Formats: sequence, C-alpha cells, structure tokens
Amino acid sequence: MDALLILYILNLLLNTAIILLDILVMFTAIRTGEVRRQLVIQIIFLAMAMDIPVYLITMFHDVPSFILKRDILPYEVVKDVAVLFLCGQWFSQLFVLLALSFIHFVAVFAPSRFRGITPKNITTINIMIVAVGLLFTVPMYTPYCGYAFFTDGYIWYFDMSKPYTYVYWTINIVLQVLCVIAIACVDGLILWKICNLRSAFSMTKTMTVSFTNLGTNKRLRVSREMRLAINFLFLSVGFLVMTICYNLLHGNGFWYDIAMKLASNLNLSKWAIYCLGNSTIRKRVVRLFFRCDRVEPMSTNSVATKTEPLQMTTPS
Repeated sequence: MDALLILYILNLLLNTAIILLDILVMFTAIRTGEVRRQLVIQIIFLAMAMDIPVYLITMFHDVPSFILKRDILPYEVVKDVAVLFLCGQWFSQLFVLLALSFIHFVAVFAPSRFRGITPKNITTINIMIVAVGLLFTVPMYTPYCGYAFFTDGYIWYFDMSKPYTYVYWTINIVLQVLCVIAIACVDGLILWKICNLRSAFSMTKTMTVSFTNLGTNKRLRVSREMRLAINFLFLSVGFLVMTICYNLLHGNGFWYDIAMKLASNLNLSKWAIYCLGNSTIRKRVVRLFFRCDRVEPMSTNSVATKTEPLQMTTPS
C-alpha cells in the first residue's frame, strides 16, 4: 500500500477520533451541568458544532472523491452548501479565538467584570460570531471570489481563477495575523500576571505567621490563574502551529504531508483540550472511557468558571 494512502487513512481515523471526543465532551458538559455553570464553554460548543458538518463533508464527499479520483459532487447547489459550512466555520472560528482572547484577558485582569458575564452576553457573542462568519462567506457566491474543491490535492481552497479571490485570500491572512497577535499578547500578559502572583506569594513566606491566611489565598489565586493560562495556552498552540505550518511551510512529499496533517489535527483538537482542562469534565470523560466504579469527588475548577472569591480560614 502506498505510504501517502496509509497516511490519508490514518489522518481520517484521527479526525474521526477527535470529532467523537468533541461529541463526548459536549455530552459530558451537558450532563454535569458545566455548560450552565461555565458560560464560556457555550462558545466552545459553538466552535465544536461547526467542526461536525465539516467532518461530514470530508467523509461523504472528500473521501469518496479521493477513492474515485474525481469530484463526486456534480450539482452546484450541493457545492454551495458545502462552501457555506466550510467558509462559515473557518471565519467564525477566527472570531471565536478573538472572543476567547478578550474573555480570558478580562478573567485575569478584571475578575469582577468577568463574574458579571451573563448567559445573555454569551448568547449575543455567539450570534455575532455566526453572523460575522456568514458575512465573510457571502462573497464566495459572487462571480468575483470563489472557493472550490480541487482534485489534484483533494482539498477545498480559494478559487484563484476568479478575479478578486486574491484580495479575499489576503483578508484571510490579515485575520489570521490579528488572531495570532491577540492570542500571543493575551498569553504573554497572563503569564506575566502569574509570575507576579507567584513572586508575591514567595514574599509572603518570609512574613510572620499572622499573614498565613493571606498567603493561602495568594496560593489559591496563583493556582486558579495557572490553570487558566495553561488551558488557554494549549488552545493557542493548536491554532498557532496550524497557522505557521499552512502559511510558512511550502513543498510536497511524505514529510510535508505529515506536518500538515499533524498541524491540522492539533488545531481540530484544541476545543476538546480546552474543555478537558475542567476537572469535572475530565474526570467524567475518564470515567466513561475506563468504566471506573469510583471517581474522586469532582471540583469545578476551570478555565472559565464564574465563582465567588474563596473564603479561607486560618489553619489552627
């Protein structure tokens, strides 16, 4: 069997595993009530839901086209629907990343405002994300821009045969750069904040025992923000690696295909990785996988939990 064919099959299996994990995470978050307690997960759900129809397009169009060595969609209407999902998903998820960057910034630097976020706010954000994604997709249905399936690589890409597609391709690159800058800045600021908190906690260890309660609160605060940063960093890495590989790596062959597929799957898995940073969801998913008879009591420490400040008592 050809090495590239084996790689294609393995990539398809990995895609399937990630989508199934997304569905399992969504189901778990709903069953445990985390989707109601942690409102940001609702934005993640939107991104996950957009990945599912794209996966179905891959399974029912791209894979048969690859096997038959031709495009199996002769009807333009069906292609238009596929373009709607593909482009809508891509542009909407770019704005999901921008929204998450802003929300995580607020969570770290203005926690009181973050705790004031309501379900109505999240619903409004989701509606705006979908609307903007669809708005950016509309030009693909004009004679001036296009998005099509190419049988030479069996991929969907911008149709450069149309006169102004290159302008839209440039806009796409600009949006990616904006996302990279926003994510990198927020990551850097979160890490800077955590370093400051850790330094402050280290100083409390040299003070008198009367400050034990303050030191304990600092330690918990550092721990919560450390988890926040780590979860968002994992999500960031998935997008950044994919962006770098797709825009800076050029070539062809076996190793190039491996790099592209690994980057694509890392990007696809970032939503599930983010949600698994929640201990409640993570432990329940592990329980479902391994059929554990007993699971330790589950906490709700999470990347985006709206909680009141913890009240600690001084150890006796």
